Amino acid sequence: MPTQQHPIVVDLLGRLDTQQQEQFHERAGILEFDAGLDRPFAEALALLEIIRLHGWPPRQ
Repeated sequence: MPTQQHPIVVDLLGRLDTQQQEQFHERAGILEFDAGLDRPFAEALALLEIIRLHGWPPRQ
């Protein structure tokens, strides 16, 4: 059963371009499955990494 994304994550993801969203989902999956983190924590860390890489507001 998939977990529902936190509303803040949903809002911030909506501000990313398609490539940045793909990077987010890939990184969140790696953190969840390879690092053994729960999905909400993996998504939070993945989002922070995308922000670190691309700045905020995201450069498009």
